[in-house]
Amino acid sequence: MKKNNLWFFLILFLSFLFLLFSIWFHNWKVEKEKREIQENIYNAKLLEAQIIEDKKNIDKKLKAKIAQRYLKSNLAKIEKLKNDNCLYFQYDDKISKITDKIENDEIDKKTNFTCLLSKIEKIKEPENLQAIYINQHQISRIDKYIQLAKNTKINAFIIDIKEVDGKISFEIPKFLNTENFDFISTKDMRNPQKLIQKLHKNKIYTIARIVVFKDNYFTKKHPELAIKNRKGQIWKDYKGHSYLDPTKKKVWERIIKLAKISDIYGFDEINFDYIRYPSDGKIEDINLEKNDKWSRVKNMDIFFDYLTKTLKKYNSNLKLSADIFGYTVLVNGNDLKIGQIFEDIILYFDRVSPMIYPSHYGKNLMGIKNPDSSPYLVIKINSLAMEKKIKELNKKIENSLKNQKKLILFKNFSPQKENLEKVSSKNITPWIQAFNCYWCSKNWTPYQRKEIQAQITALRESKINDYFVWNPASRYKWEWFK
Repeated sequence: MKKNNLWFFLILFLSFLFLLFSIWFHNWKVEKEKREIQENIYNAKLLEAQIIEDKKNIDKKLKAKIAQRYLKSNLAKIEKLKNDNCLYFQYDDKISKITDKIENDEIDKKTNFTCLLSKIEKIKEPENLQAIYINQHQISRIDKYIQLAKNTKINAFIIDIKEVDGKISFEIPKFLNTENFDFISTKDMRNPQKLIQKLHKNKIYTIARIVVFKDNYFTKKHPELAIKNRKGQIWKDYKGHSYLDPTKKKVWERIIKLAKISDIYGFDEINFDYIRYPSDGKIEDINLEKNDKWSRVKNMDIFFDYLTKTLKKYNSNLKLSADIFGYTVLVNGNDLKIGQIFEDIILYFDRVSPMIYPSHYGKNLMGIKNPDSSPYLVIKINSLAMEKKIKELNKKIENSLKNQKKLILFKNFSPQKENLEKVSSKNITPWIQAFNCYWCSKNWTPYQRKEIQAQITALRESKINDYFVWNPASRYKWEWFK
């Protein structure tokens, strides 16, 4: 009995052990399967991550390949723009100068390029320059002036870019005026480049006329830059016109900017008018920081130096000219209180243009009872005076270079000019008269072919073959220039 009980307990114990083992084994198997599932999930995630990474790498390589293809294509487009003489172009919402560096990541996608402004090749100055003045309001009638040039000896146009009211002839796009200089436009010149291309096609040399210091608009907008009277108010001449202060650098930079834009648009030459202090009005009431005999001359000389240096540095081939009072060729060491001395200004500019209109000389001046009625004689006397001044100036320049000393033009005045060179009649292109001076006398002289040709003959006899023709309304007859 006892033996049977022992076997029973033994079997029961072994059954219990087997049950425990079975439970343990089951749990172990379940855990193993769980681990396998987790490993499979982990491996699946690793595989998924690898697939995603591989896809990213493939996309990245594909994008890089596409970007490289676009970059290569876009660089070729930019190169084509260069070859087509494009100066400024637009891509996406950006505008760039053709010489600016563009980062690759800016053009490694599909991009359209549009040329906004192309370079226009300048034409050579005619051997005998014969130019007429065209004011802002006549620009739209340019075809009639082209016909005049085709049928006469006229081969150049002086075209208004900025007039005495301060308004300029064309609108300036922002990409050409990043400094935000204050300009106001008459919009008379709708498309400057098309105009220049048309004139060049007809072999017409183009000169941009820029009025410098006489500026009603800018003086009103910026009174701190205007010439003042002794009461600190804006000084005005007898006609109510105001002038900018020639000593203000901000004024200089604005004029230089306009000259550069005119050059970009393709003008062959830049001409500066009213490049002086005021002449009409109570000039004794002008408030100057220094008010001695040479203060105006020295101020203008500093400006001439800065203007020409800056523009020649920008473009060494840019031709620059300046208009001066006719009286300056007749006086010696006298700036007429406008800051212009013939011997000074001719040192800086490629061309100097004295306004030797017969009507602008008073009665009995130069021994002529009525200068307006004696066009040949007036021009002849002025031509001889210019010839004499040039000879005397060249002697001073020669001595200065020989002795390596500063050029002294007059006792209390030496110009800023460096790298002195001798001048000649080739540096002179006078303005001649092609208008009627009704106010000169009751018996005023009508200026027609005879009077205009008399002036041209007087110039030619002094070996001055170039001339500018002034008619403020830009009204000319073909017969005058045949």
